[in-house]
Amino acid sequence: MMKQKLWLLLTAAVLGLAACGGQDQGSSAAPAEAAATAVDLTTAEGLQKAKDELQALPQFQGKSVQVFQDVTFHLGKYKSIQINLQNPDNPEHVDHYEYKDGAWSEPVPVQLRGNGDLKDNLTPLEEIDFALVADLNKIWLEKAQEVGVEDFDARAIRFDFDMTPRGPQRRWEAMLTTPRERYDLNFNLDGTVQEFKKQ
Repeated sequence: MMKQKLWLLLTAAVLGLAACGGQDQGSSAAPAEAAATAVDLTTAEGLQKAKDELQALPQFQGKSVQVFQDVTFHLGKYKSIQINLQNPDNPEHVDHYEYKDGAWSEPVPVQLRGNGDLKDNLTPLEEIDFALVADLNKIWLEKAQEVGVEDFDARAIRFDFDMTPRGPQRRWEAMLTTPRERYDLNFNLDGTVQEFKKQ
């Protein structure tokens, strides 16, 4: 029997966190403190710092951090990282985290839907190269100039997880939108371009 992908249903709390720019009442840093420690998520150093700080959160000390399916890096005007992680104290649960202005949010519970097994939908954090996103962003910008993208503020790069008959498939992906066309930009895990095509 083919393994199935679970589906994530974001709770009202997660949607509220995104709507208010990533600061919830339980945020791990006050706005003034966060502004002082903000990092540039378009650089390898800034991206690696975000990953290191995630691994260093108290709930993950001495534990393997497991990513549920996808990770989205928003690299336009409002820079952030959206990630869902297996709860370290209850492996059947998944929590949503957002990195913004130099700090990770507190975990927010999310709901899962579908018949798949959670363990089949996980990727160890250590296997996802956050720093590579800086190179992928440069390629995105080059392609954007080639095809005439006008709005650079909404760009995002995603570590993508998909369940196929051959098992889990992982890659990096992005989308480019011009006033008249949309393009898919897919990368192999090592950052080489796999496919660039008009939809």
